[in-house]
Amino acid sequence: MYKYVIPISLVIVVIWLATVVLRLTYWDLSGKVTDISTLEATMAYGYTHPDIWYVVGSLAHIFLFAGLLFFWEEHRRKKASDPEKHGMISSQILYYSRHISKYYALHIVVYFIAYALHGYLGFDGWFCWILALISMVLTEIMVRVYNYLMEICRTGRDKVDSSGKTLKK
Repeated sequence: MYKYVIPISLVIVVIWLATVVLRLTYWDLSGKVTDISTLEATMAYGYTHPDIWYVVGSLAHIFLFAGLLFFWEEHRRKKASDPEKHGMISSQILYYSRHISKYYALHIVVYFIAYALHGYLGFDGWFCWILALISMVLTEIMVRVYNYLMEICRTGRDKVDSSGKTLKK
């Protein structure tokens, strides 16, 4: 299926980039080159008020990324000595798939705690990115530690690998 989805998604992504980013960001109606603030305003408006074109563009980006990961894993399996063993990327995707509800439950709480520590004051875009990064890292640590402790409680063993599976002695 991905061999049909990737070319279509790639075309949509290129058209989306050309129409949304280049047309609205760098050239205004008078033909003058504008600054990066136009890009920020355009993307912010499209994020908060998406039309069908933004939705199609976002889905095309997702399908393109998923397809590239799929083919990367297929290429790795063809060259691997044990094709049934998952690679690093697919192992992490499977791990996140099994534990996604924990990440959804915790990430917003961690973000709001960090926001509260900042005093609920407004901040610049760069600080928002740093806060989001800190939120993701802390959420990752919390979920990994929780899974590790639950595995120890469940099995009574302390030998657990990074994916949360108990190692055999």
